[in-house]
Amino acid sequence: VLGPVIGGVLVQDASWHWLFFVNVPIGILALALAARILPSVEGGPAEELDVIGLLLASSGLATLIYGLSNADNRGGFLSPDVYAWMAAGILLLTAFVIHSLRRGSSALIDMRLFADADFSAASATIVFLGFGMYGASLLLGGFGWLLQIGWAIFHILIITLQAFIFMVLTIVYLDMAHQEHH
Repeated sequence: VLGPVIGGVLVQDASWHWLFFVNVPIGILALALAARILPSVEGGPAEELDVIGLLLASSGLATLIYGLSNADNRGGFLSPDVYAWMAAGILLLTAFVIHSLRRGSSALIDMRLFADADFSAASATIVFLGFGMYGASLLLGGFGWLLQIGWAIFHILIITLQAFIFMVLTIVYLDMAHQEHH
């Protein structure tokens, strides 16, 4: 929760370069601790990477995100250019889901996992938290003038507050769903 706030303070008061100076040592420490603390796992031969699934998922997400990010510059979501990029991304992601269902457990992401209610609920939680965390960025684009006058921290605090609210609501929803399920 404090990451975006600290990041906003660093960007506003120091420089964006400091984000790397802070995160690189944390990453090195995490790798060192993981190598020392986590148990080694020995298993059978590794499965072959689902290259087709990887290409479909990555190109589909990149294409969809490119279309969404250009909506503001190209006249809105119904602009033919934006619509074409978004449609292409959705088609690639649909092809990924079909490919994954056919491939089964050896797919990049086994889509059959979503048949489990707990897995689906956990996945929905991640999506809702993402909306809460990053959705405000889309809504607060009109507050760009706050960033220009040095109020980056204000923007970050609003996003953090919205993420917290989404987190609490998601936890309440999941608790209710879990009680109905069991």
